Formats: sequence, structure tokens, C-alpha cells
Amino acid sequence: GSAAAIYGTRGSNGVILITTRDMEMTPTLRYEGSLSTQSFINPPDMLSPDQYRQRLAEGTSGFQDLGHNTDWMQEVSRRTPVSQVHNLSLSGGSSQTSYMASLGYRDFEGVFLETGRSVLNGRVNLRHRMFDNKVSFNLQFLSNQDQYNSLGPGTSFDDTIYKPAFPRNPTAPVMNADGTWHEQP
Repeated sequence: GSAAAIYGTRGSNGVILITTRDMEMTPTLRYEGSLSTQSFINPPDMLSPDQYRQRLAEGTSGFQDLGHNTDWMQEVSRRTPVSQVHNLSLSGGSSQTSYMASLGYRDFEGVFLETGRSVLNGRVNLRHRMFDNKVSFNLQFLSNQDQYNSLGPGTSFDDTIYKPAFPRNPTAPVMNADGTWHEQP
């Protein structure tokens, strides 16, 4: 009941609230941050332009050399997507009043171009007791902004965006001479 009201779905399995003795708290400013990268463990095995031309020389039908050298996997993915997490908090108070404010930012670049997620959230808690602790005032403010780009509908990843890169001719250009996208017949 009340745990779900405070913690949302995270409180559905129950929450243990521990009340500690109040005392003077020195204002504390805290920062935590991290950076990370990701990469493909097993990238798809695709023909290079030279391998494609070799097959063409061997007489494989349906192959056409369009004169370019294109790595289609490189064209649709990032070499080293960087993800970052930053959290900043300030807390303090006295036996009568306590406060805590936090700001968090997460930015995750996806391995494929135009994919990723960015989250900004903030929280402020203020508690004040008065009249010999007979009256307590609690104020909580939460804000969350979530921006998600999955290349697909909703929040699920749509693999039909990058799969067309796999059968592409590695000798085909990405762009035509006039700046338009090259369409493979």
C-alpha cells in the first residue's frame, strides 16, 4: 500500500523503512560518475569488397562490381559508443529539519547509429518537525525526463533497421554523386 505509493513498482515486493535517531547533519555534497563503452562481441561475418570481387571473378552469378569499397556494418554502427552516468547529491539538516536533493544524468549511446537513451532525473526531499515532534511536514518532489531512440516503434529495438545492411553489395556506394542515397536494385 504505502510503500507502492512512495516507491512505485519498485515497492511492490515490500519496503522496509528504518527510522533512525535524528541529529545534526553536516551538509554533504557527493558526486559519483562513470564512463563506459561497448562493442560487438561477434560481429556478423560479411564479405569484404575484395572477397566480393573474388567471388565475381570466380563466376558467381548475380554479383556486380559497382566500384566502391563499403563496410556496411561500419556504416550503420558506431565504432566506440560512449555511455556516461553522473549523480550529484546534497544532504544535511538538523534535529528538526532535514533535506536531500539529487540530480542524475545517464546518457547511453547505442552501438547502432541513431540509437540510445538519455535520462535526466531530479529529486528533492524536505522534512520538518515542529511542536515537540508532534507535527511532521514532509515534502517530496520527483522529476524524470527519459529520451529513448530505438529506431523502431515504442521502446523496443527494431532490428529491421540494420538487417538490410547485411545483404548489401560491399562495392556499392552509400551516396550517389548528386548527394542522394544510393538505392540497390
